[in-house]
Amino acid sequence: MTTVPHVHAPAPPGRTIGAVCAVGILVVGQLYVVLPVLNRIAADWDTSKSAATWTTTAFGLAYGAGFLVTGPLSDRWGRRPVIVGGLAASVISSLLVAAAPGLVTGLSARILQGLTASFFAPAAFAYLSERIAPERRIFALTCLTSSFLGAGVVAQVLAQLIGNALGWRVIFVAGAVAFAVSAVTLRVVLQPPRGEAGPAPDSTEPAATARSVTPSAVFGPFLSLLRQSRLALLYLSCLAILGSFVGVYTGIQLVPPTVSAPATPLCSPCGPVRFRPWLRSRCWPDGWG
Repeated sequence: MTTVPHVHAPAPPGRTIGAVCAVGILVVGQLYVVLPVLNRIAADWDTSKSAATWTTTAFGLAYGAGFLVTGPLSDRWGRRPVIVGGLAASVISSLLVAAAPGLVTGLSARILQGLTASFFAPAAFAYLSERIAPERRIFALTCLTSSFLGAGVVAQVLAQLIGNALGWRVIFVAGAVAFAVSAVTLRVVLQPPRGEAGPAPDSTEPAATARSVTPSAVFGPFLSLLRQSRLALLYLSCLAILGSFVGVYTGIQLVPPTVSAPATPLCSPCGPVRFRPWLRSRCWPDGWG
């Protein structure tokens, strides 16, 4: 006896794209939230400001490395379980950062937070690619990518406001609350893995199963991709572009522009104007125009 597989309708684009992109700002924003409050963190942990910047590096390295595992996991367990599970785990890791008494424990907590946050992006891209109607798919992926880039500004502004008013630890407590709300929201908004109701004949998303995850199954496809020179060059270009993106923000916090007015480069509308002479003095040799 054969059964007719159940074909899922495309996900509602409005609420799906809106919810996923909002959570994307929250997740990627965790990389940047420490930058406006480095002085406060360094003073609280009795360390230098330059040492405190390792909280950004620790998160970023763990976040990037986690993609190598969390992407294949979503192939085996389904997109929604991986996304929601990662957000729920980020509640705990964010609270651990807020409670960290010193630099060593703080870095450890940030590494854990980077790993739990890494569950989101690969599964979110895959979910939108598979569940949004083809005519809206490019728009959905563009919105998600833009939310990741916009997080660099939005997260720092909010962190600066919260940190100045309530202290840097409240930033991560508020983040934990936001992660909890996000987990519940996406649990409702996202459709379940197709395997729960029978695979769709045109689906590229595997059914959620309990298959074992071996190192060869996880890293084998990545090694084959790295053997393609064009893709390797694209990966390196992304590393350079996004690395400089974070590096500029970190540099502004470590060596802020010298201005006569109070230095509020993130929240002030004059920030870009103040920053331009500072960047020119350091990157544009005398006599070059």
